[in-house]
Amino acid sequence: MELDSEVSTDKISMIKTSTNSQKPPSLEQQPDVVRTRKIILILIGILLFLCIICFIFVFHSLATSDSKKDQSPNSGSQLVSVFISIIYYCFGLLVTYRYYQTGLLVFAWLGFVTLLSMLAFVIIILVGIIINTSHLGVAKGVIVAIIFIIICLTASLVQIFTVRYVFILSKLLKNTKRLTIERI
Repeated sequence: MELDSEVSTDKISMIKTSTNSQKPPSLEQQPDVVRTRKIILILIGILLFLCIICFIFVFHSLATSDSKKDQSPNSGSQLVSVFISIIYYCFGLLVTYRYYQTGLLVFAWLGFVTLLSMLAFVIIILVGIIINTSHLGVAKGVIVAIIFIIICLTASLVQIFTVRYVFILSKLLKNTKRLTIERI
């Protein structure tokens, strides 16, 4: 009877060790997850850098104007919108760095909505630029419009790639079937 109990105890300990050894690999050990995360961090870093530069320019223009009459009517709203963008990209850095799947989905959907609204806004501004610069001549108006299109297209492409890779990382995290709150 005692021999049977020792054998069953050995079997139970073997089962426990085999279950513990089948732990899924860490997120840092999966090359697809790590590569996608690095790409997202780089893209968000670029967008955050551009937002900080924009914030500095808008803040500088507000600080250097002599009176309220010298300021553009939208300068306060520009400052607030750039500040909200900085907070948004900092949130994206946080959820990407920490592998928060729900946060990544929120960040991606907000990015998608932002991208659509930005494209509509760009079209409206482009029409305004062409109308306002038409008194300068057709060539100068077209040059200003082309520069504006290039800048907006570059920012849009970076935003598109960021949203795409965030969705990919979220899907990879979902496929690992792990809690994404693991400490790294």
